[in-house]
Amino acid sequence: YAINPDAVQERPEPLAAFNAVGHLVIPRAGGPAWATAAAPNASNTRYDRILRITLDGEATATYSLNNPATAAQMFGEDEIAVDQTANGANSRLYVVVNGTTANDEKSIVVFNANPATQPAPPIAAVDVENTRISLGVIPGFLAIAFEDSYRVGLLDTGRNQIVTLPNSQALFRHPVQI
Repeated sequence: YAINPDAVQERPEPLAAFNAVGHLVIPRAGGPAWATAAAPNASNTRYDRILRITLDGEATATYSLNNPATAAQMFGEDEIAVDQTANGANSRLYVVVNGTTANDEKSIVVFNANPATQPAPPIAAVDVENTRISLGVIPGFLAIAFEDSYRVGLLDTGRNQIVTLPNSQALFRHPVQI
């Protein structure tokens, strides 16, 4: 919906109609917006696609969550993040997807998010622990907050790898408590 705070309509028309599942990211002024969605008429407790929507509602593109190796449908419930560059080149969409079973690790799936291109299969997938996950973009990295282990980890966005301690294979882990 586009809502004008100076002239709020009682029943506004949607810019783009879809089965929303709770996450919306607008990384740069002027858009585009990125939203999690489920198939039409499906439950809206988990998403199986990400929509890229221009803020005028004229163009919508769909990023399908299919496993690149098996083509199996993937689902997510956690946050998404977009690292949108000024010219769109090297922009990335980061999506947390659930494991195949409830006990499997989750993955962060990485897509090319250049608004000038059509959605394509993921360019990378990085396994992470099976817990509630929040994401945040910082220059050169994706900050990953892990709920059950009370820590923050980092994903190197240039290499699409979890950051390890210097001269070690041990994962960088910064404990946090709120």
